[in-house]
Amino acid sequence: MRKHSKPGRALSTLPRGYERTLRLLKLRIAREQRRAIVAVNTALVLLYWDVGSAILEREKRASWGARVIARLSADLRASFPG
Repeated sequence: MRKHSKPGRALSTLPRGYERTLRLLKLRIAREQRRAIVAVNTALVLLYWDVGSAILEREKRASWGARVIARLSADLRASFPG
């Protein structure tokens, strides 16, 4: 193993295998970030599908008209602006 410089300063030399370890860790982090993004996107698509289904069901069963649906849409957008 090679010597390291003091904490907070750049390493003067790196131990054998450092570059490989760094590359493998970066690959793992990037892979898990992609998996997390896919999982979140999947969950959101399912959520929006359920929200749409719930609205359609209320529209049919409770005879909600366009005005109620428009109000529901506006209220949801106000609660979740992003």
